[in-house]
Amino acid sequence: MEQKRVFNMELAHKSNRAFLRKQRVRDYEPGQAIYNLGDYPQKISAQPTDYDRALIRSLKEGGVKIIQLHEEWNDPIRAHGADKFSAVDPEGMRAFIDLCHENGIKVLAYASSGFFQKTDPDYRDEFSKSKTDLTSHFFSYRKCTHSNPDWREFILKKHFEILDNYDFDGLFNDIGYDRADKVENEWYDPHVEDLLARIYSELKRRGKVYKVHCDCNNPPPCKDKCYDYVWVGECVDHFTAGIGKDWENTYVVPCIDRRYIDATIDVYMAYTLPFMQFPLLKTGRHIMGKNGNVEGVTYYGGGEEEFYRAVEKYMEEHPDGPYVYSLWSPIPDDPDEFNKWKYYFKLYEPMVKEDSLCYMELRETDEIVSEIDEKMYISMFANDEIYLIASNLTGSDKALKLKSEYTDMESGQSASEFVLKH
Repeated sequence: MEQKRVFNMELAHKSNRAFLRKQRVRDYEPGQAIYNLGDYPQKISAQPTDYDRALIRSLKEGGVKIIQLHEEWNDPIRAHGADKFSAVDPEGMRAFIDLCHENGIKVLAYASSGFFQKTDPDYRDEFSKSKTDLTSHFFSYRKCTHSNPDWREFILKKHFEILDNYDFDGLFNDIGYDRADKVENEWYDPHVEDLLARIYSELKRRGKVYKVHCDCNNPPPCKDKCYDYVWVGECVDHFTAGIGKDWENTYVVPCIDRRYIDATIDVYMAYTLPFMQFPLLKTGRHIMGKNGNVEGVTYYGGGEEEFYRAVEKYMEEHPDGPYVYSLWSPIPDDPDEFNKWKYYFKLYEPMVKEDSLCYMELRETDEIVSEIDEKMYISMFANDEIYLIASNLTGSDKALKLKSEYTDMESGQSASEFVLKH
């Protein structure tokens, strides 16, 4: 096996002359999903049901290794006696985590280093510099200042309490960045970087995972490595090939926002897989849209409220599905999406084994004889096998001529020339 690997590594090194960048695969779990627990601010029990047990088993068999829970795991507006850092149903939450662990799945808890409900009794005016809010549906979140010492002391303590009180495998930080807090005119913000680094260091000390999100397709304003994964795609209404492909040493987890983009998962895979990005799966308990009818909760309107009201109307008309599983879904979700996700994951997983080398976006290589069009994206993954993954985004069919024979992983046919459909 090592003899073959040495040969493949030498072939990749000598053949690939021009490419976007090279990245070694290390500590990378591509099989990631969002798991919806319910329609918060309705009161939610996380206690596993037969539905959860069957679905978690199915996710395990399909390749899911990490799920992230969003704010329905906690009580961000204190509607049911808990708070943003604790579960309404702590025993049920622990039982759900145990269920995932029994199936080899890690669970990340939603947290935020910036967003905090401005009506929360723990909120203080000094936490925020510009009083910038994100208001929609049931929440009105103040964007707290990453450079404020009082906020930093508060949020660091609260983040680590989540890990102390529950057996989560890490955190998902929806950063809530107030760009008015920047200390320079460029994208970089040393205060955000330092706070994320503090959290990341503690998570790594505990052997945990850290995923972050900084709105739409934005990178966190950090130069240091202070997270494991970046989630992109929320509120984005257009396709771009390989968002974040030039972010060094970063694993990007894309999530197509089907509220704004009408496209199949097959198309989305073409825009992501050559760049070592595997899309986030949307799954869990289906949404009923009943979270707009909770007594005592203030509602602010906005796009999220409109979405959930549309889901409620749809569910009244289609009580037997197909269902909707996330805020980033069409109404309804494609009932075959999980099967397609599993299909592509099975092809992708062997390419990204630990210590594989990815030569991303090849432009000059001995292995490809034909011209590589500007909108053809081809990457090589080298480990004990050599893999080429290609997406044709030119708008017309293209011939791909290779130096030697390769086996098509889908058809099983071996050839040195293939036609890439557009």
